Amino acid sequence: MTSKKAYIVKENFKAPFVVATGMAHKPQRIEFKPFRKGQIIKGEMKYNGGKPAFVLVGGILPVECRYVNELSQKEISNSGGAENTSSASGDEKKPNQVEIKTNPKVKYIDAMLIGALVGALGVHFAEKKGYITNPDQKNKLYGAVAGALLAWYVVYRQQANKKVEIKVKN
Repeated sequence: MTSKKAYIVKENFKAPFVVATGMAHKPQRIEFKPFRKGQIIKGEMKYNGGKPAFVLVGGILPVECRYVNELSQKEISNSGGAENTSSASGDEKKPNQVEIKTNPKVKYIDAMLIGALVGALGVHFAEKKGYITNPDQKNKLYGAVAGALLAWYVVYRQQANKKVEIKVKN
């Protein structure tokens, strides 16, 4: 008895399959289904002479064994006893983390809005205190633009200097 197992795709490839129409004026044709690296598929391993030949996905898609690795499951106990299956070692103060990427455009827009607000308020208070001798509405506009550009630059430098470190939990 064979059961479906989970496999992870190691590299991008296309698997062929036959589309049968059942109509005389529309003959059968071969199409290709693309698979992407890191995609998880479920299928049935087929053997030839006792050796693994291919994985049959969905009953019609043959996937060569060289493109996939079998996934296995392990139970992880929280008791911390002898059943612990983790083989990780290292500093316990800094646990493994998976970094979630965010859209950097949103950071830039938020920084520019806050910078513009701070710049305009700064010019407003400078006019009230008398640091700017000729009060004008254009001064607030200039302050808002300067604040937005300064905030954009700070976020840009922060993004450029940040090292991306991704650690995957096992």
